[in-house]
Amino acid sequence: RMQALYGLANSLRIAGKTSKALQLYASRQLLLRRYYYPPTDEVVRQLLIGRSNMADCHQELGQVADVLEERRAIYRSFQNLPGRLPGDIFEAAKHLGEALILNSLFEEARVFLKEHIDRARRELGPDDTRTLFLSRWYGEAIVQDEAISGIADWRRELEELVDLLDETSRKTEQIWGADSFEVKKTRYLMARVIAKFNPVFDPDTLRFKIGDRVECATGADEWLPGTVVAHNHVEPLQGAVAAYRIRLDKGDHLIFAPADDPR
Repeated sequence: RMQALYGLANSLRIAGKTSKALQLYASRQLLLRRYYYPPTDEVVRQLLIGRSNMADCHQELGQVADVLEERRAIYRSFQNLPGRLPGDIFEAAKHLGEALILNSLFEEARVFLKEHIDRARRELGPDDTRTLFLSRWYGEAIVQDEAISGIADWRRELEELVDLLDETSRKTEQIWGADSFEVKKTRYLMARVIAKFNPVFDPDTLRFKIGDRVECATGADEWLPGTVVAHNHVEPLQGAVAAYRIRLDKGDHLIFAPADDPR
């Protein structure tokens, strides 16, 4: 019965029915506590996994502040569990790192994730999916942190990050395939890192500044007016850097211009 609840809850989450999935995860937790008392170490582990599933649901429902403290508690509990499994600890670390980023605690996330990447590479191996996800969230912590340039040796850390993401991209491709969503996410992150810290297009030499009015070719004979809103833009899940991001007047749509072409 508990296994059926768990499978159904997972299916509901995949289908986007997060609230219903949350109810089923909670029911499974109650059954585990009722039928396994006092709980064995494995039952405690299953309860922690259930709490993590429920935290996933709360996160999907936008309750990121509440989820952060739950992620911290789950991580500590896995650390203290007798006979703890390294995979569980790093899975919990990955989720905690993500929660820190979603709550804009970038410096804490960066330090925490960097420590766990090094450990995961030793204990799980560089090809393990948890190691790869930790690496990607570490990159997110750096690229989203506007204060990163204020830390000591930030350029060295950035160089190490580029190498790490390059390795992560190659290993992710080996596991999921070159056209997989996971590979696209990693390449997208790499492009954002490059666009932010080593811009492909020098803003001082681009013809149009942020806020300038422009006309954009959106078809064979169609030109639409808009406003430049960003330089060195990276479209979601794309690995290339575009010269401009532009907000069109028509429909308030956002488009990008891949190059600064005067033709």
